[in-house]
Amino acid sequence: MQQKNCDVSPLKEQLKERLSRIGTAIHHSLQNIDNEQFCLLSQFDEIRAGFRKVESVAASFYLQCYLSSFTDSYLDLSISVQHLSERRHGALIVIQRKDDLAAYIHSGIPIEATLSYSLLESIFYPGNPLHDGAVLIRSDRIVSAANVVAGIRRGGA
Repeated sequence: MQQKNCDVSPLKEQLKERLSRIGTAIHHSLQNIDNEQFCLLSQFDEIRAGFRKVESVAASFYLQCYLSSFTDSYLDLSISVQHLSERRHGALIVIQRKDDLAAYIHSGIPIEATLSYSLLESIFYPGNPLHDGAVLIRSDRIVSAANVVAGIRRGGA
């Protein structure tokens, strides 16, 4: 898998557009701050909402750029993470790169399915028997779910 060229990502263009809107709103507030009829507080709500949207787009952009080196299904992963976050559903997702993870991951239920955002979201749906534990992803496949991830000690601690 080759890393995606993040410099031409549509998400990067969305980031530029949304940041520009925030900049315009801030500039508008600065121009009208001395106007007694202007309510700066309402502008803060608009700017705050704009930053929340920028944060979401930026997280998706950087996640996709990072994941593109390890799976061609980086869009499905990114969409799934965004949906799970919006619903406040926790998810532990382990993506195997080059090293074998057998020493760190135990007792999973084999899935061996093509990765899709709908499958990943359904695994982590609260109440689903597979939702407790980690999902192991290798390339474009969900290898297993309900995995136990062993703790890693560094420096003898």
